[in-house]
Amino acid sequence: MSNPLEVVKHYTVGQLAAIVHKIGGEKIVEGLLNGTMKVEVIKLPIIAVYKEVAVDETRPIMELAEKNDLCFYDNFPFADFPLPARGQKVGRELVAFKFKKCMPSVDSVVHEMGKEGCEPATIWDMIAVWPQYAFIALGSVYKKGETDYVPHTSFCFDMHVSIGKVAELLANPHSIYLGRRKTEAES
Repeated sequence: MSNPLEVVKHYTVGQLAAIVHKIGGEKIVEGLLNGTMKVEVIKLPIIAVYKEVAVDETRPIMELAEKNDLCFYDNFPFADFPLPARGQKVGRELVAFKFKKCMPSVDSVVHEMGKEGCEPATIWDMIAVWPQYAFIALGSVYKKGETDYVPHTSFCFDMHVSIGKVAELLANPHSIYLGRRKTEAES
């Protein structure tokens, strides 16, 4: 193995900052350095895996938002996201996907997630990993007229939860989709 200092000296401070950002930020780097986290090499389109995330589907979105001090854009349609019929508190593995291309349909995203044993995450899953990335939760669709909308997190001055038109989000090659692996109980 080469000397890490020899490798690092070839990079600018900006490049090193970009690497820290790609790894997941300062907290992740600190965890790697102090041994509380480990690196797992993953292959695109997966960009991150969150293990044993505590997801609470037994409480309304509005209640979780208030409890966790989450920011939602004005006029967020909380009432259009009723509790899941079999909502539960569960430890779940969540997976972030970035395809680096426009996706032709929700079915194409679902198909690609399925190759990795995942299905689209819901708004409850997305809130559980708040505020890691700007995610799209295709597992919670809100229909208004003929248009499908889904919740997604976005950065403005800080992280917010918003509603976006599915077609517009699919057309963005930089979109990050959140998936989830089913637990034994859900299979």
